[in-house]
Amino acid sequence: MSEPSTSPNEAAAGTAPTSPAQVTPQDIDIRVSHLIEIANEQLGKELPWYKRLPDSENSTLNEIIRAALEDFLSWSTDFMAAVESGQDSEDAALAQRKVATDSIFFIAPLEFTKSINLQQTLQVTRVVVDVLERNVSLLATRGQETQIRHALLYYSREVAFSAASVYASAAEAQGAWDARLETLIIESLISKVPDEHLSSRLAALGWRIDDPSFCIVGLLADSGEISGGFVQDKLRNRLQQMGARCCMSMHGNAMVTLVGVKGDVDAKEMIGNLSDLFDSKSSICVGPLRRGLNGISATVRASVSGYEAAPGLPGLPRLFRSDDVLPERALMGDSEARNDLYERIYLTLKEQASDAMLETVDAYLETGSLEATATLLGVHGNTVRYRLRRTTEATGWDPMDSRDAYVLLTALKVGYIRDVFSPDHTSGS
Repeated sequence: MSEPSTSPNEAAAGTAPTSPAQVTPQDIDIRVSHLIEIANEQLGKELPWYKRLPDSENSTLNEIIRAALEDFLSWSTDFMAAVESGQDSEDAALAQRKVATDSIFFIAPLEFTKSINLQQTLQVTRVVVDVLERNVSLLATRGQETQIRHALLYYSREVAFSAASVYASAAEAQGAWDARLETLIIESLISKVPDEHLSSRLAALGWRIDDPSFCIVGLLADSGEISGGFVQDKLRNRLQQMGARCCMSMHGNAMVTLVGVKGDVDAKEMIGNLSDLFDSKSSICVGPLRRGLNGISATVRASVSGYEAAPGLPGLPRLFRSDDVLPERALMGDSEARNDLYERIYLTLKEQASDAMLETVDAYLETGSLEATATLLGVHGNTVRYRLRRTTEATGWDPMDSRDAYVLLTALKVGYIRDVFSPDHTSGS
């Protein structure tokens, strides 16, 4: 890099370099102001985003640049004094180690990391260092240029490390806060405890309540404390790449992940693209797609309950819906599963009184035979077939399928019991 014999900026400022011992705070202030002026011009040329900064953020950045320049000039003066006094390399190295650049970013660490990212900070550092190297005559007397460049290289490295440390700390603090917030949200949704702050907490995560959401519950591929965190990050990143939002927290040994999407989607298909992030020997339960705060709460509870009920159905596929284990969830005390069985199956059949669908399904499940059902009801066999087909269309469960028959039978038992003890009940616990 070529070195100017006399800096035009130096001449304009009237700040010819003096020996280190003669440098005063006023000298430092004059040089810093001039270097900031040069740096601002260069930043505007090299970094397009710098020109678009709001005044408040530009002011914050300039405060940090000023603090860095003042700190460097003050520190380099001591360092050069040690070199000029003839101290050996060990003493010079000791002088180097006295540099502490963390304070530079303490001017406004939280605000700074929110408005300007780490990459941009390092870009600014590079431009400012370039400016200092091109104007080294503002920093050193003749013959000191090599030493001051060496000091500048060391100092800029320390600034870069300090910046990385500040951003890492800010990210860690933000991550810890988000994790606590997400855990609070998930546990509130699972417990069904009324929480007047739940909507605002979801909004703090950028959640849109009216958009459809569903929930995934499963054991992550690696539950180790460190590696499990990487898997969790992969899950979050992959969902974001699909255009989805997520709120996740551990519940027991399983990861509960609430997923918000922008439109109606096939949740099972979407989760199929994430299955490699879950334990290959464990089940993954997917809750129903729901909207609104009550819907979000329902899908979270359904998926958690479904995951816990999975051992009750040994032949269950690895990826399954919470509706696939409605009877098992009801047996475990899930009141919402009982409500689903009652409202979506029992009442649907009961309301078709003209077709006698409830009686027909009950008789068929009892006898297990079309002919026996027809005889019991005193109708033709084709009438039984028609009513059973209508049952499948109305409820989604086929009485002639063994598993669906079990779901229908459980729904009928729940309905009969509820009608006796609460005949006017339509959606109780």
